[in-house]
Amino acid sequence: MDDIQWKYEKRLIDDLEENSVNPRRLSKKRADELKKSIEDFGVCQPIVIQPEGFVVGGHQRIRSIKAMGYNEVDCAVPSRPLSREEVSRLTIILNKVQGEFDFDMLANQWDPDLLVASGFTEEELHTNIIPEQKPKSLSINLKFENEDDLRHIERELEMMIGQFPSAQMKVKVK
Repeated sequence: MDDIQWKYEKRLIDDLEENSVNPRRLSKKRADELKKSIEDFGVCQPIVIQPEGFVVGGHQRIRSIKAMGYNEVDCAVPSRPLSREEVSRLTIILNKVQGEFDFDMLANQWDPDLLVASGFTEEELHTNIIPEQKPKSLSINLKFENEDDLRHIERELEMMIGQFPSAQMKVKVK
C-alpha cells in the first residue's frame, strides 16, 4: 500500500458527493448538539474526501453546515485515490474509533455546568459521575491458613498502604 499524504483545501459543498451507504446517523438531539458546536466554534474538523470529491467522513457535519448557509468547507484530501476497501475501512474507523471518558476525572476536575453545556445530560452525570452516596469506608477481608503467609503479605501490604494517607490496616490472628 502506497503511503498516503493528506493535503487540506477548501471545496464547495455542492461539489461533494455523499456516500449513499454511509452507516452513521444522528438523532435530532445529537444533530442539534453538532449544530450548536459549529455555531460556537465553527467547523474545526475537515471533511475527509476522495480527490474527486466523494465523501469518506464528515457526512453529518456537511448536512449541518449546509443547513446553516455555508457554501464551502475545509477538506482533507489524500494524495492518491483510496481503493473501495480503504474507503469502507476509513469510513468505519472515522466513526468507530473513539475514546472513552474517564468519569472519575470528569467528576473531580471538570465543572458540571460546563459538562452539561458540552452535551452531557443530567442523567449521564448522575449515573456516571456523581455517585448517589459515597461509602464512608471500604474494607478487605483476607484469610490465611498459616501465620507465616499472613506475616509475609502483611509486610507487602504495609508498603502499599503507606502510599494512601487515609488508609488503615488491621491484622487479627485468631
